[in-house]
Amino acid sequence: MDNVTEPERYKRTNESFGTKHGIFILVVISILLLIREAFTAATMADTSKLYQENLWYPLLATPEVLAVMLYSIPGLVPSKNELPTTNKSRRFPNDAFRSASGSGER
Repeated sequence: MDNVTEPERYKRTNESFGTKHGIFILVVISILLLIREAFTAATMADTSKLYQENLWYPLLATPEVLAVMLYSIPGLVPSKNELPTTNKSRRFPNDAFRSASGSGER
């Protein structure tokens, strides 16, 4: 039997689809966007082919719509409360930001 505590077991079994398979979903999104960009680049010189409906819908519009739908899978993009919090009072080391921007005020 696993030496896993009950909260850890619960956390592992309740992961969303996007959390479990995120890398594969992102690969599919990348391929879809590459198809879209390849079609755009290939027809850039010939705009009559770019706007032909029989090519435009399957090679430009559909991959983009599918990519947006895949991005909406729960768990793929972390929610705001899952992101690490930052210390808002933290300053840049040696005020490097101020000196780079040209204002020497302290």
